[in-house]
Amino acid sequence: MATDPDATSDLAGSDLAEDDAPEPTFVERLEKFVWISSGMFSVAALGLAFTGYVTFAAYEEAGSNFLAAIAASGIFGLTTYLKFGPPSE
Repeated sequence: MATDPDATSDLAGSDLAEDDAPEPTFVERLEKFVWISSGMFSVAALGLAFTGYVTFAAYEEAGSNFLAAIAASGIFGLTTYLKFGPPSE
């Protein structure tokens, strides 16, 4: 099985194109961090509320977790609307 030298040179060229990409600025990194962290916190808070509600029947404590999940979901939705996340392709 012989390899095509043109195919390997194309792969090497694509690696160079990735290396030449500009490094994101501090603001871009901060926007992505806010987007990712708000989404992860929302899922974690909702998961904790659901787990406590189902397994321990802790109805009183679940309310604060649901409130935190709703607030984080709102922030996640706002940051998504403002396009803080990765670009759509």
